[in-house]
Amino acid sequence: MSTTEYLDKLTIDQLRYARDEADRRIKKAESMPKKIVWTISNKWMNIAWYREEEFEKAYQRWVKEIEKAGPDKLEKMIKERHSTTALDVVTLEALYENEVEYEEWFK
Repeated sequence: MSTTEYLDKLTIDQLRYARDEADRRIKKAESMPKKIVWTISNKWMNIAWYREEEFEKAYQRWVKEIEKAGPDKLEKMIKERHSTTALDVVTLEALYENEVEYEEWFK
């Protein structure tokens, strides 16, 4: 049963309770400490992602992806003044997620 189908079956009082309960849970999740998801991306898609404590693995993978592309891409970017996105230069980014969203990255 979808959330919408479930909500369609509730009374007004039940809907109000569900709304208030959802609001409490959202506030609790938002107040929790954030954890880092390390993402390796080429701006078009994520190539890999790592848990907060796996920062060394994330860094090593990022270096591997940069080396795989070789210095030619960067030289071309400098010479032809292309944007990094156009050349798919790989980035390493830190995303800060609350516990619920953090775990979703690794399912």
